[in-house]
Amino acid sequence: MKEVDGWICPDLLSGPGNYMNRGKALLEVVVPLMDKFDLAFQAGGHIGTVPVLLAKHFKKVITFEADRENYHCLQMNTPEYMTGPNSKILSFHAALSRDVGKVGLSRSKRSTGQHMIKPDGTDIFSYSVDYMMKSMSSHGDLMACDLLMLDIEGYEMEALKGATETLRKHKPLVVAEENKRCLAFGYKYGDIERYLKKFGYSQIATHGEDLIFKHNA
Repeated sequence: MKEVDGWICPDLLSGPGNYMNRGKALLEVVVPLMDKFDLAFQAGGHIGTVPVLLAKHFKKVITFEADRENYHCLQMNTPEYMTGPNSKILSFHAALSRDVGKVGLSRSKRSTGQHMIKPDGTDIFSYSVDYMMKSMSSHGDLMACDLLMLDIEGYEMEALKGATETLRKHKPLVVAEENKRCLAFGYKYGDIERYLKKFGYSQIATHGEDLIFKHNA
């Protein structure tokens, strides 16, 4: 690992600049579409750039990062947000999926932001959004989910299938990346929109490969 512009990064990563700029540009689109800013539920956390940006707007940010090195960097980059009575970021070294269990990870040799889940692996814990919401709510630690943001390299549909109760109950704004990596998991372009439509959602904006959906209520 190394330090670049005040951020701890994996050696493979040249620096946080591109990820920070992309995150800022996306939030410039997303934030004006929000009605409330209590809880943002986000994956993948990468080295922490997007969780930090979200923490500037939301009372609480829950983030998931499946890659161990990325997650270690995320922890080192967000100490002021993760400790003390006013901590705003809660992070997990785990994947989001439709079920609780274990998955694997195929690590890219070119980009720290392009590691992909291997459904048949067993070396990383996976959780569903619904499970995490119920688990933390039972301890009184969680408020209503206002934003569900997914950037998990083609695995977005699997995470959405694990968020059915959250979508029905909380109706969060949904931001989900859609690109050719979804094909590796048996999905195709348009599946995210078709799936969310069943829960009363419509696509209201697009930013690059990120699709933005809002409940019609």
